[in-house]
Amino acid sequence: MEQSEFNATQYINQACYELIRRGYTLKQIHDALATIIKSIEPKFASTKPLTLSVDIDTTELDQKLEHSTTLARELHDELDN
Repeated sequence: MEQSEFNATQYINQACYELIRRGYTLKQIHDALATIIKSIEPKFASTKPLTLSVDIDTTELDQKLEHSTTLARELHDELDN
């Protein structure tokens, strides 16, 4: 893995962790990431698959926040900052 890829992975992990702390579920984060990835033009997309590795017990968080559209918007904002 190149340094730039490692840095991007770390940044995404930090953004996802912050969203989990806000109460989003891993499924909601996954769905939002999928939405963002689908919106990227193919000429800018990497040919390598995106892999996220998170090992967090989200049992209590699964009952919070059901709107994936809002999550996608917030995740997009986090990644832009």
